[in-house]
Amino acid sequence: MKTGVWRLFLALSAVLMIALAPAGLLTDALASLCAGQCRFAEVEGYWWRGSADIYLGTNSGDRAWSRLGQVRWQPEGLGWQLTLGSGSARLAAEINGLHLAIDNIRLPAGGLLGHFGHGLPQDGWGGDLTARATELVMPWNFSPASGRGEIVWSQARTSLLENYPLGDYRLAWSMSADGGGRGHLSSAQGPLSVTGELTLHPFGFIGQADLAPAAGPLRKYLKLIGQPDGENRYRITLPTAPDVQ
Repeated sequence: MKTGVWRLFLALSAVLMIALAPAGLLTDALASLCAGQCRFAEVEGYWWRGSADIYLGTNSGDRAWSRLGQVRWQPEGLGWQLTLGSGSARLAAEINGLHLAIDNIRLPAGGLLGHFGHGLPQDGWGGDLTARATELVMPWNFSPASGRGEIVWSQARTSLLENYPLGDYRLAWSMSADGGGRGHLSSAQGPLSVTGELTLHPFGFIGQADLAPAAGPLRKYLKLIGQPDGENRYRITLPTAPDVQ
């Protein structure tokens, strides 16, 4: 009898300790996962329901930290709901795997594009990246994820193009369970309009770029990757891209 009571006491104590674990345990783990590129401050609550201010760092030698805002998380059904500014994300466990839904989460382009590698510069990225109507399914058997969504790069600029203001771009993407991925790139506004089709595996792009007359300084860069196709228009074909119908 005493043994049963003691085991029950230990089980209840363990549950209580887990339930009351501070939010700092979660934010410390997340900071480790992002390899020191993010920080959390003003952490409040518990690991399962709480809030914190989140900061994103740059890769430059003189590290700068940009406050993204306050992030809040709380349980919802068999998952968690997260809010950041006017955006939200939801991670839920379902029969076929983990489901991640993201809408209107906005982050500075410099805090993301500088960490991609693949020969891209670590600094010199301007504007914001916003994930919209994004849905991702990660199967329990660890097979490739599938999903779709939109990424908007607003007020885009890059040191690769002399920090010239480029405008706004939208990438509508989809990813299939067989590992293939496709995307459609379009421009909302700006002096450099780019439209075309993108493939991820293997990487390739076929499209066109239209240059506004006032954006003459960009012409020398377009000549490096595209072929003239009329006044201020260039056809762009990057290696291994399939034909666009």
